[in-house]
Amino acid sequence: GRAVARAIRYAIDRKKTEEALRRSEAAYTAARVSVETVNAMAVGVVLSDMQGNVISANPSFEKLTGYTDGEMTGKHAEVLMREIVQPADLPRAREAFLQAQAGRPVNSVPLTLIAKGGHRIPLLASVSHVLDAAGRPSAMVLTLSDVSDLKRAEDKLQRSQDTLARAQQIAHIGNWDWNIVTNDLAWSDEIFRIFGLTPQ
Repeated sequence: GRAVARAIRYAIDRKKTEEALRRSEAAYTAARVSVETVNAMAVGVVLSDMQGNVISANPSFEKLTGYTDGEMTGKHAEVLMREIVQPADLPRAREAFLQAQAGRPVNSVPLTLIAKGGHRIPLLASVSHVLDAAGRPSAMVLTLSDVSDLKRAEDKLQRSQDTLARAQQIAHIGNWDWNIVTNDLAWSDEIFRIFGLTPQ
C-alpha cells in the first residue's frame, strides 16, 4: 500500500514539476521574444520601473541619443530628463512622466532631446505600461520616435509658403481655393489686400 501511495505521489509531483517547467520555458521564450522585438525596433525604447528608475534602453535609443544602455541603467527619470531634454521642454516632460507614473498612457508628446554629441533631436515621446498579473502597471515603456525628417519637411514647406506669399505681395497677385462640395472658400493673404481687407 505505502509503495503504491509513494509511486502515486511521485507521479503527481513529477507531473506538477513538468507542468511548472513547461510554464517556465514558455515564459522564458515569451520574455526572450519580447526583448528581441524591443531591440529590433527602429524607435528608441527605455524601460523603467514605476518609480522612474531606468531598467534598460534598446540599441535604437543609443543610436538616436549616443547614450548606451549602461549609461542609462539605474538612472532616475528626473536625472535623465535634466541631462537629455531641452530645458524649454522640461515642464512638458515632467508632466508626461507624472501622468505615466500615475498609470495613465502618454501619447506623442513633442520634445527636443540633446544627444550626447550636443545636437538636438525633435521627437515624439509616448509611454505605455507593462501590467502585472493583477492588471496593475508594474513598469513604464518609453518610446522615442525621431521626427527630424518630418520637421525638416515642415520647415521646407513653411519656407516655400513664405516665399510664395512674398512673391504674391510683390506682384500684387493672389490665389484662392473653393471647395464646391462644402462651399468653403480660402483666400491667400494677398487676395485680402487686393480687396482692401485685412488678411485673416
